[in-house]
Amino acid sequence: MMSSELPMKSSFFSFFLLGVVAFLYFALSLWCTLDPQTTSEKVGFQRIPGAGESEFLVIYGGLEMAMALMFFMPFLRRSFLLPSLFFCFLIHLCLVAYRSASFAIYSDIPPFTYQLAIGEWVILLMSLLALFLNRAALFLTSSATQSDRFQNA
Repeated sequence: MMSSELPMKSSFFSFFLLGVVAFLYFALSLWCTLDPQTTSEKVGFQRIPGAGESEFLVIYGGLEMAMALMFFMPFLRRSFLLPSLFFCFLIHLCLVAYRSASFAIYSDIPPFTYQLAIGEWVILLMSLLALFLNRAALFLTSSATQSDRFQNA
C-alpha cells in the first residue's frame, strides 16, 4: 500500500465508524426517551417515580444524545475527527471496564445486557483500530512532507 492510500482509507474507516456509532447512540437516545418503560426493563433499570424516571431520561436520553452529537461532529468539521475518535475509544474503554467488573460482581444478568457488552467491545476495538490507522496515516504524511523538504533543499 502506498503512503498516499493510507490517509484516505483511514479517514473513510474513521468517518464510517463514527457515523455508525453516532447513529446507534442517536437511535438509543430516541428509544430511551420515547419508550422509557421498555428500554428500562431491557437493561434492568427500575424507574422509581420522579427521581428514577428523571435519572433515566437524563442519562439514557440526554447523555446518549450528547454522545451521538459528539461522534457526529467530524461530519461538520473535519478537525474534530481525531478528538472524536479518541473520546469514542476512551468512553468505550470505561464502559467495557465497568461492564466487565459488573459481570464479575453481579449475577442474573439478562441477555440484552450481554448484547450491549458485545457492542461496546466491538466499538472499543474498532475505535482503537481507527486511532492506530490515523496515527499511521499522520506519521506517513508527516514523513513524506519531511522527505520532500530534504529533497528540495
